[in-house]
Amino acid sequence: MKRIEHITSKMNDLLIMNAEVEKMYLELFNKLNDYELKTLIKERAEQRNEFNKDLKFEIIELGGKPKYAKAAKSEFYKFWMNFRNLLLLEDNKDLFYELYDLKELSVKKYNDILQEMHLPLSSCKLLIRQRDNIQDAMDALKREEHLVVV
Repeated sequence: MKRIEHITSKMNDLLIMNAEVEKMYLELFNKLNDYELKTLIKERAEQRNEFNKDLKFEIIELGGKPKYAKAAKSEFYKFWMNFRNLLLLEDNKDLFYELYDLKELSVKKYNDILQEMHLPLSSCKLLIRQRDNIQDAMDALKREEHLVVV
């Protein structure tokens, strides 16, 4: 029972992360002028929203309760401040770098929970699918913008 509580707690962390990232994407969407970038950002926001719907369902299936408690100045606060500064400077190249770094942090969070012992198969499949979608978006960013990522 404690193991499931630990797993649902980590899944709730992903829920919070995805909600914060979705919110950042939507705020970013409203501030952008570039049509292609707006389309990309809108798609990513919708994707994170879908992730949260699936995560909430999985948490409930495991007997947990979805929680959206938000810590003040989370680790995503740095990304949001960087996004705002880059928007003011209208620096799309560096904006893509920030998006890449944000996705990289997200993948790390998913990998962290995927290393948990006794992770239910349904949760494992869901988390792998979501993580792989984020990874695919990272790869697309690298290809499209020829990002030099070290």
